[in-house]
Amino acid sequence: MNAKLQETEILYHRVMDEVETEQEKCRYLLKIYNDLIVSLSEASSLHFNTLFARVSFIVSRYTMSKAWAYALQIPRREIHQRELTDEALLPVLIASIRFLVYLCHQEFKEEGVIDFPDRPPLPRLPNQRRGGRYKKKFARVIAVEWDRENKQLSILDEEEPDTTCVLRYSVSGINDLFADTLELALEEIGMPLTLGLTDIDCTEEGHYIPSYIIIMPDLLLDVTSITQVMSAGSDPLSINIMDIFLPTPSSDAIMAGQVANYFLDEMIRDTSKPFAKLFTESFKIYPIEFVRMTDEQVRGMHTKMKAHYANILKVIEERFPALGIDRRLCIIEPSYFSPQYGIKGRLDVYYEHEETQSASIIELKSSRPFKPNSYGLSSANYHQTLLYDLLIKSTHGAAYQRANFILYSAESQETLRYAVSIEALQKETIHHRNQLVLLQFRMMKLDDLKSRDLFQEIDPRRYESVKGYVKRNIDLWDAVYSYLSPGEKNYFRSFTAFITREHTLARIGTERGDGSGGLAGLWLDKIEAKEERYQILQGLELLSVEKDAHQTTIRFSKSTITNPLANFRAGDIGVMYPCEAGQQADPTKYQLHRVNVLFVDATQVVVRLRNMQIHTGQIEKYTRWNLEHDLLDSSFRSLYQSMWMLMCADALTRQMILGLIPPQALVKGSRLVPPGLTETQMTIYHEAIDAGLLYLLWGPPGTGKTSMMLKSWVWYYTTQTSMRIVLLAYTNKAVDEICEALHASGQDISNHYIRIGSRAATGEPFRHRLLEQVIEPMTTRAAIKQKLEQTRIFVATVSSMQGKSELFHLIPFDVAIMDEASQLLEPSVVGLLTRFKKTILIGDHMQLPAVSIQSERMSRIKPGQDWCDRIGITDMSMSYFERLYRLYQSRGWHHLIGILSEQGRMHTDIMRFANEYVYNGILQAVDPHLQGASFSELFPQETSLLFKQRLIYIPSTCRLEETYLKTNQQEAAITISLVLLWLEKIKASKLNWSIGVITPFRAQIAAITYLAHLQNVDLSHVTIDTVERYQGGARDIIIMSSAVNSHQALSRITSENSDRLDRKLNVAVTRARQQFVLIGSTEILSSSQAYSSLISICEHLDSKLLV
Repeated sequence: MNAKLQETEILYHRVMDEVETEQEKCRYLLKIYNDLIVSLSEASSLHFNTLFARVSFIVSRYTMSKAWAYALQIPRREIHQRELTDEALLPVLIASIRFLVYLCHQEFKEEGVIDFPDRPPLPRLPNQRRGGRYKKKFARVIAVEWDRENKQLSILDEEEPDTTCVLRYSVSGINDLFADTLELALEEIGMPLTLGLTDIDCTEEGHYIPSYIIIMPDLLLDVTSITQVMSAGSDPLSINIMDIFLPTPSSDAIMAGQVANYFLDEMIRDTSKPFAKLFTESFKIYPIEFVRMTDEQVRGMHTKMKAHYANILKVIEERFPALGIDRRLCIIEPSYFSPQYGIKGRLDVYYEHEETQSASIIELKSSRPFKPNSYGLSSANYHQTLLYDLLIKSTHGAAYQRANFILYSAESQETLRYAVSIEALQKETIHHRNQLVLLQFRMMKLDDLKSRDLFQEIDPRRYESVKGYVKRNIDLWDAVYSYLSPGEKNYFRSFTAFITREHTLARIGTERGDGSGGLAGLWLDKIEAKEERYQILQGLELLSVEKDAHQTTIRFSKSTITNPLANFRAGDIGVMYPCEAGQQADPTKYQLHRVNVLFVDATQVVVRLRNMQIHTGQIEKYTRWNLEHDLLDSSFRSLYQSMWMLMCADALTRQMILGLIPPQALVKGSRLVPPGLTETQMTIYHEAIDAGLLYLLWGPPGTGKTSMMLKSWVWYYTTQTSMRIVLLAYTNKAVDEICEALHASGQDISNHYIRIGSRAATGEPFRHRLLEQVIEPMTTRAAIKQKLEQTRIFVATVSSMQGKSELFHLIPFDVAIMDEASQLLEPSVVGLLTRFKKTILIGDHMQLPAVSIQSERMSRIKPGQDWCDRIGITDMSMSYFERLYRLYQSRGWHHLIGILSEQGRMHTDIMRFANEYVYNGILQAVDPHLQGASFSELFPQETSLLFKQRLIYIPSTCRLEETYLKTNQQEAAITISLVLLWLEKIKASKLNWSIGVITPFRAQIAAITYLAHLQNVDLSHVTIDTVERYQGGARDIIIMSSAVNSHQALSRITSENSDRLDRKLNVAVTRARQQFVLIGSTEILSSSQAYSSLISICEHLDSKLLV
């Protein structure tokens, strides 16, 4: 039997037999219902980001009777919002589960007789539908049937699933503008299709006539991207995708825009600041951009910005008061999300006129209006304000009056211009938004050989009438794409589809029964669902708002409703919004504040606003707040641009990076070798330096990838050559470790490198080496340029370096050394490789893989594509490092691979597991005698197994109530007991040993730390973290709390490679120097081959003996 189905059925019978109260039964059975719905819809090629969409798909696919279709929607609606009593819900819930189990047996061709009634027991539900004709502000619906001839869709309304309604989508003068693109979406995306309907006229016949039709409303598009769309009818033009690939060229106009925005922000805070001071400050904000400019350009910029300064000042001092705007109460760059219109945006300036329940929106433009309309506004600028108007309307309601203005800072006359809101033009702009959604869907299908080649359609001959920068971009695109080989075009298209799917899933999520996930979970998921996933800090009580010259820090205390296990920590990015007592918190009805999390402990949370505010009244007027995780869209744009950079490289470079030909080796020569390297390490040291464009170093745990090899190459390039090097890694934690290695190399290196990144993400000991700190004392462009040119070592995460593309135009780089390369997806690497003469990739594909959101079914290369066989691609979620390693091995290019095998970290007993089950026996101990010593030599009188064995397994049990949780309280208690025993032993034996705790889930981290807090146990010297954050680190004693309470949970903590080896378990075990302790359920863990193998060689210890 299907293992997942079998586990679900067993759990169902346990609940029915063991749980006594109807309330608890309903709570468990709703989760089982969730699991079954996901199982039945998972095999579909369609994407679902709500449970409503999944249920609607199942109803449609199995052509259910009206009664069963109605019955299956009842538990779904109860998950969303409880309305029925437990007594009324339980019978229909049991019947629905039995019916779904029957369908699963049919789907998976399982044997067994499942009895269920022909007609489900249907409770009497509260009447949702109003009689007669009425208005509805918004509805999220699923289109399930299309009557193309009559321009109608059969739809299911999420709030009224018991009734099939009719959407009339081509009503003249009301919504016909959306019809053609909607029909294209129905043809290409298919049904069921999620739509958002706004301002709906609902008729007596059950017909919906909306003013706005939003395709995939939870896919929020940024306002600025929509207003640049070039349209020609209903079919979106392919040229609209160019902007995400092509890097924004630096220009005086773009620079003027950045400086003007800085002026506006600062002058709203303080109008007394003179121009000279502001211009100098802007130089510190944009140092690299200014350094790239010539003296003549800077003088021109100075003259130009003086006029901008005067115009902005005049508006603030004269026009603002005339409009009733108090600059001191303006909100700078507030963010808003609107699933009602499928858009999001960040306004430049927002002002609330509280006494009149109205608002003023001010958008700054540093350019003069291009081809101004009758209002004196550029068309793109005007449409931008129209969308901002919709954002505020959807947040505060239609009755909330809005006045929109564009501030043209280059214009001395009529600098501030009114932008009237016209609904017909707003609809046109939302129509463009729908076109971009359809275009994004087409991009997701680019790896399908039957799909349209959108890139080929960007042909100058099709756009002969287009002028200006768009024409230049079309010519550039054609010049690059048309000269790629067929295989390169397929590669480019396939990875574009892969990136687009990643980006889409990150935004709209993928409903798998535990919430939508993704950014859309912010408004789609109920607070209760977020609490169960530990994804929200609810009810934080405002303690203080502290402002200084450039930042706003907010301090909260945790309240009685704040989940102590919520998985937030310093370094996270978040979004916060008010939660008023007695009201359902809806983040789309407030201004959202985007923050960096600075500090979290058992009682307090401290965050910093990502946009400094002078007016914090909007924060201070609310006492309670919710904090959730946020998403940065910019990281995905860098992936698109990385692919474009590769395509722009010369043919030879492309072929070497793709792996079609081996990188050409440089001329070998004799050179000095740093002390301390073994013979194997010296061979690899020379090989890498002699290699051409690429060299791979594979290093299993503890073999000195960073501590020896990376340091040796840094020594060589900085002392024996004049080359400039960049040291890169995937995570900030790994970059901190690189910085630590540099500091260990002495002051000649530690005082002469620059760290690229943010202060919040950089370890305290290394913040003084951040670029902004290094150049802080400098007052001239020449001084900054000289410092950058003299610096030989730059250190950054891969994403931070991609975000500083202007650096590559300012100074040349010679060599990149990329640590953790086996955690990097191919698109994040290949573009950067074109920037350097040589790149050394360091990694271990037997440890943590690259992270991908999409399923293996989506990321695998589609069959019938010869190009992928030539370069060894089978799955686009495979890291670039692993692909090249396997390709080089298969081609016999062994001189391009260095393999480290001597490890000096682990005891030989711990090494034995890694050697036998992962590394095929290649690992050797550097000092077999020292690394093979027994505990009896250290603790000769000890009788406890804990202090006698190196590998220990402690069985735990799973309580029924923990089945769906990512915590296990028994394991938390065992972990604390183990820590206390080892702390006492370490102190008594005067050992300089460290203790680390690894667990797969942040929630279990919180459970352990919270239990320690309750028991007054000091864990300040114990590192507790996930396995992902432990890679690259080590501790003497490692305790792993697996916290898996079901087989489904086990699948979430394993990460098997193509050889079916569990990489996460490998990382966890090999963090231990002296001892590894595993805690978990024997029955569950043993179903994994890797865990079963580990448990079989561990000594078993009863947790009762720890007391």
